[in-house]
Parts: sequence; C-alpha cells; structure tokens
Amino acid sequence: MDSIAGIPYSTVEFNQDGDRIKEPDIPVDARQVLIVSHGWKNDRGEADHMYRDLFKNFAAVHAEGTDGLAIIGVIWPSKKFDFDGDGMAAREEGEEGEEGKDGDMRAAGLDDGSAAAVNAEIAREFSRFEEFYADAGKEKQLAALREALPQLEQPAAKKAFVIGLRELLGTPDKTSGLDGSEFFFELDDPQAIFTNASGESAEVDDAPNGGAGDVAGQGLGSAFKKIGNAVSSLLNMTTYYEMKKRAGTVGTLGLAPLIMELAQRASIERIHLIGHSFGARLVSAAAMHVETPKLHSLFLLQAAFSHSGFAPFGYFNDVVEKSRVSGPIVITHTPNDKAVGKAYAIASRIVKDFANGLGDANDKYGGLGRNGAVNLDSKYVSPACKALLASGSAYDLQMGLIHNLESSAFIRNHGDVEGREVAWAISRGVALA
Repeated sequence: MDSIAGIPYSTVEFNQDGDRIKEPDIPVDARQVLIVSHGWKNDRGEADHMYRDLFKNFAAVHAEGTDGLAIIGVIWPSKKFDFDGDGMAAREEGEEGEEGKDGDMRAAGLDDGSAAAVNAEIAREFSRFEEFYADAGKEKQLAALREALPQLEQPAAKKAFVIGLRELLGTPDKTSGLDGSEFFFELDDPQAIFTNASGESAEVDDAPNGGAGDVAGQGLGSAFKKIGNAVSSLLNMTTYYEMKKRAGTVGTLGLAPLIMELAQRASIERIHLIGHSFGARLVSAAAMHVETPKLHSLFLLQAAFSHSGFAPFGYFNDVVEKSRVSGPIVITHTPNDKAVGKAYAIASRIVKDFANGLGDANDKYGGLGRNGAVNLDSKYVSPACKALLASGSAYDLQMGLIHNLESSAFIRNHGDVEGREVAWAISRGVALA
C-alpha cells in the first residue's frame, strides 16, 4: 500500500457523472479517514503532488501522531480554468500561458486587431476548449459551434454561438443565482450576452487585473478584437459553469455514497473532508448529502464557489442548518487569490456590472476563497478564530462552527495551500475533541 509520510494513502477515481471507477484501499484498522479533493486540475500527477506536499507537512506538525489515520485522494475530471477577464486565455497566477505571461490577446501579438490574427487565435482557443469536452459525447454541439466561428461578425452567428454554448451545458446546476449563471442561461437576448462579453461598453478604468474596463481603456477597439474577447470570455465562462456542475455531481453522486459506506465501518470513528478550489465545492456537495455523526470536519482551501454558499439562500445552507459536520468548518480566504476573485467577475461581465471593488465581500458574486463565508447568522460563525496562524500557534476552533481564516500572511495565491500553516490548521481541526 502507498503512503505519505507513513500515513496509508490511496486514491478513489470518479468520472464526470460521479461513477466510481477506481476504489480506494483503506486499512482495516483505520480509525480516521482524511479525504482530499483537488480543484481545477485535469492531471492526476498534479493532484498527487499536491496531496503529498500537504500531508507531508501535516504529518510533520500533527502532534497527536499518525497512527490510525488513512488518506484518500479524490481524482475527478476537472480542467484548468483560464479566465482572467481580459481577453484570451490567461493562466492561473504563476503559470506561463501559451501566448505569454498574461496569455491575452496583447501578449499574443494581436494588437493590430486584424481578422486573420484574431481568427487564428480564436481557432486555437476553441481547440483547447474542445479538449475539455473530449469523450463527453458532445461532438455534434461542438461542430455547430466551430461552424459559427468564422461568421461571428454577423448578429445571427453571435446569437447562435451563445445558444450553442447553452445547449452544450444542458440544464444549469442548482447553484445558479449566486454567480450570475442565471443571466447566461436565461437572458432573452443571447446576442446581448455576446456583446457584454466583449467588454464593448465598459467604462471603468480600475476593473481588477485588466478586467473588461481595462480592455476598453487600452484602446482595443477593433471589432475583431471585441469578437476575440467575447469568444474567449464565453468559452471560459462555459468551462467554469461545466466544472461547477461537474464538481457538484461528483460530490453528490460519487463522494457522498463513499462517505456513507466508510461510516458503516465500525473501526472508522471520524471522517474529515478537505477540498481545494473546485474540490471545495465537491466536498461541500458531498457533506450536504450525508447524514452521519462521523463526518467530523470540513476544510475549504481557497474555495471556488459563492461566498454566500452557506447563507440561508445559499445552496449549501443545509451543511450548517442541519449540522452535517459535527466538528469545525474551516475556510481559508485572501485577496491574494486572484483566480477566485476573477472567476466571480464572470457574472459581472454578463450583466455589465463593472463596479468598484469587484469580487470583494460587498459583491453579490464574490467568491468564498476571496472573502470567506458571508451573509450568515453570527451563531454559525466563530468570533474567536479569524486568521490562519503560524504552525504551532494555539487555535480556538469550535465544534459545529464556521471559521473564516484570513490567510494573506501565508497564502500567496490560489494554489498556495500545501504549506505548514494550512497543514497545522487542518491538524487542529482533526484533533479537536
């Protein structure tokens, strides 16, 4: 059996429909199981690397020792999320895009706005998009979208492109309404969605990190560039909504049943859930659909879902209202997480809301990994623990409460979640009696 720092480690694998296609290997004497899910990565090697780094640090700081612990790493078909709110395919912070550091149209050398240059980049962008849907049985829908690409100067083609993306996604998931996806699926004028996505009418100069206001402010006024921006934004929106839906499906139909099976084992006393990015959505969906006192803790590391997800009107409200987690719910959040902040700027582009402070705690579409859990009755939120602490520091974690840990001192970007400080917070939640 594989192990991480002496802790038995195996993986469970799910397909996009939540079917379990690889079983985990749990020791018969395991008393506590830590289940961890990666986020927007489609490479099992990257997920495995994250799990190993995190739990090496966990083993190093967990003062109670590692006897009786077992780790299950979730593998699910996710996809790197490329949206940067600024044209073509920006990469996650710290990554080098195929077209340069920023990966946008300017970095790709498309400043001239020529039809040939923009159409070539659109074709490359769409090819990457098609890879995301490989083996999904969507060939007919993808072919129709590709056919519309050369005609996007025409209003009818713009409308058909948006409708085609809607058809590709199918029925919206149940969490629509907290990230603006209802506008994408329900707005009566699909052509208006295309126009909004181009940044054509943006006027704000301080949109975050080169948002649509920044695009307008830098004179990228060519009609072809606007088409390129719209296509890039819409493809990334579609990728986002698809991954959001997929994470919920895998959590509900895949991981939740596995948790209940583990809970039936007499030897297992506690189950702990840890999710990063879209993996936080996955484990939250699982927590919402299980009923066992053995589900002891929930750790959401730079979660990529709405900061109102646990609110009375949020989709995950049952997690707190029905006490699905017997112990602490720990949430890391920081403005350093540009990926989550930008992800929730998607909705604003659709509805043409380029307000100052986009993505912060006052934004309807703010993200959990950016702001922590908001719009909750104070009885559900710990007043004592408000920051991620240095390893070895004393935490005052409390059973059954949400702990919003502002993490800017130790989490530098969206993917920076494997360090000792994060591991120490997890350790304290696992050890809490």
